Amino acid sequence: MRQRVTAILVALALVVGAAYLRSVLHDDQADGNATNHGSGTPVVACTPDLQPVCDALAAKGAIAAHTPTLDLDRASDPAAIKDLDGWITWDPAPGIADADATDRAWDQPLVMGSAPMVLLVADNARPASCRAKVTWGCLAGSAPTETAIGLGDPRAAEGIVRIAPVATELSTDRDYTTLNSNKLQALLSGPLVAVGEDAMAQGTALITQNGSLAGVVGPKLLMDRLASGPRAGRATSEPVTPRFDATVVLAPRAGGDGIGNLGDCSGRAAADAALRGAGVEPCTGKLAADDLAGFLYQVRKKVG
Repeated sequence: MRQRVTAILVALALVVGAAYLRSVLHDDQADGNATNHGSGTPVVACTPDLQPVCDALAAKGAIAAHTPTLDLDRASDPAAIKDLDGWITWDPAPGIADADATDRAWDQPLVMGSAPMVLLVADNARPASCRAKVTWGCLAGSAPTETAIGLGDPRAAEGIVRIAPVATELSTDRDYTTLNSNKLQALLSGPLVAVGEDAMAQGTALITQNGSLAGVVGPKLLMDRLASGPRAGRATSEPVTPRFDATVVLAPRAGGDGIGNLGDCSGRAAADAALRGAGVEPCTGKLAADDLAGFLYQVRKKVG
């Protein structure tokens, strides 16, 4: 009898051990295929135009590799962001996403870098309304029938921040109820402007396709690089007044596992070259005014 009981206990132990082993193997495979939660490496997504920043950080082991890109269209979707610890994007995209979310999606962003927005023009061919001086007011007042100004796609984080200073000029004190959305829509859909293209693509088109655009709004370092390129000819990068900065931020996900030392500028040094490639100077700048996210959320709804 004793031998029979012992045999039963041994058999049960073998079954339990096998089940445990399968569980461990399954968990390891799931971790390897999905995220690196529990490993201490934060899982961070980037907007499509900032993917080189994520690639640079992943190459140094600062963040998990192979994270999908994330833009405004999914940044408030709980299913899309549940496995993320952070999001590298343009300010104030996290605030815009929060305005669209049932529950808060992102915590207070951390500044990664910034640069003033400027206007890239070819052959000194400024828009007719900006002959004397380039201001956001003259760009906002340019005729839609002119050769178009490359602004941005209001559905994208990169695009909405490029639109922000012009939309501000077409409203009173960033009150969305006063926004001249018809004029803004006309500027966004002007001749030969491909909505959905970022500043790099539009700036390249301005330089390589004569007459395609009268100018392109974008961050200074990027526009300066395009203006000094071998195919740029007499393209120039011109300041626009009043100054408006584009800022790249890292937003921790609300309730996430944390972003490690990425909260400190030295922890993001691996991405400095990629940040400059995107047009901003690393470790400079400040967050946008509190009212900008709410205003741009409404702008996006009206013209996106």
